[in-house]
Amino acid sequence: MGVMELGNGSYTNGEPGVERLRESLVDAISDDPHPGDASLIELTAGTLAPRTSRVVRTHVENCDRCRTELARLQAAVESWEDAVARERRESRIGRKETLESGRPWWTALVGLVRAAPLRPRLAAMAAGLEGSSVDFPVFEGSRAAEGLSASIQRRGSEYYLRVASSLEKRDAYRGRWVEVVLAQPETDDTLLERRVSIDQYVLLGTDLPITTELIAARLVSDRM
Repeated sequence: MGVMELGNGSYTNGEPGVERLRESLVDAISDDPHPGDASLIELTAGTLAPRTSRVVRTHVENCDRCRTELARLQAAVESWEDAVARERRESRIGRKETLESGRPWWTALVGLVRAAPLRPRLAAMAAGLEGSSVDFPVFEGSRAAEGLSASIQRRGSEYYLRVASSLEKRDAYRGRWVEVVLAQPETDDTLLERRVSIDQYVLLGTDLPITTELIAARLVSDRM
């Protein structure tokens, strides 16, 4: 069996010493012998191939620079897994506010009225006697707009909407719009969206497939 010598060390062909020699030569001739962040992250996550993992781990054990970098990456990974640290970090970057800002406007309102009473009862509807109505507030910001009332009425299969202003507020709301939405609270999806003018009676739709929708309405800032 042949013996290969390098400096003060001897390595025997076919034994681990040869592999260590090959790895040291690769390090010596490469531009940057240190493993990159990707390799260190994969080492931390345990996703490196076994042979590559042994090579990188051996290097880290003998390299102060890479050992320090690996410790930094491990600390970063652990901080993401720690619920308290994650909450503090998300609070600093405003993640909750960012998520909320991407949701529909009506999700920020409280006390929305359910549209379920508007669902038709087939037996009574067949007799031509079925009808129902639901009253709901119009919001301006987070509060109900003063002097505005709104309702949806169902007559058979047709749904009518009216937003009315009080006599005292009629001039203040003249030319303003109201946006009305029938929305699913579970999914943020909308069944219907309609922008209507105040003090008009309009057909909202026909045969609306109402299930668990909420009714939301807001005063729109721009004028007609």
